[in-house]
Amino acid sequence: MSRMDILSPRQYMKDGEVKTHFVKIGTAWPMQGRDGYSLTFDALPVPSLSDKGAIETRVVMMPPKPRDDDRGGGAADRDAPF
Repeated sequence: MSRMDILSPRQYMKDGEVKTHFVKIGTAWPMQGRDGYSLTFDALPVPSLSDKGAIETRVVMMPPKPRDDDRGGGAADRDAPF
């Protein structure tokens, strides 16, 4: 496996539909000689209310999304169902 982006999902409404915006908050690198990742955070996720009313803090790891300027990396503006 290779480097992964650490993303904080944030839900919002658009045209009456729930959407999810992913904000890049860090990077995960595979640990050499071990299973697992080393995580580096550039920001910390903000807690939010789940659909059941519980407070939760969630992050996801996804492969980096190519940037428009072709320099690689950058998943900050990823929109996808959550």
